[in-house]
Amino acid sequence: MKIEYTEIDGQTKTPEITLYSLSYCGACNTARELLESLGYGYRYVQVDLLPKDQIREVRRYLQGESAAKVMYPVLDIAGEDKIFGYVRLKWLDKLIGKIPA
Repeated sequence: MKIEYTEIDGQTKTPEITLYSLSYCGACNTARELLESLGYGYRYVQVDLLPKDQIREVRRYLQGESAAKVMYPVLDIAGEDKIFGYVRLKWLDKLIGKIPA
């Protein structure tokens, strides 16, 4: 899949993270802030600003074999684990392996 993305530098480069978002999505901006506050480098894709053929390709990739609607933002960890929608504690659990007290 050849999709336009922005590379965001960070201290932590592994696991490989891609954040799929929408340009007008407040939760997507909050998700970006979380990744940056944790020092993660990641790829950032604003899905709604892509050409239509790439939007379809991204949606197919994110949906996989499910016919469910995609909820943004989507945290894609190394192409193996996807989290749909922003729930801070769920994201923290996946990213750092523990939930803060």
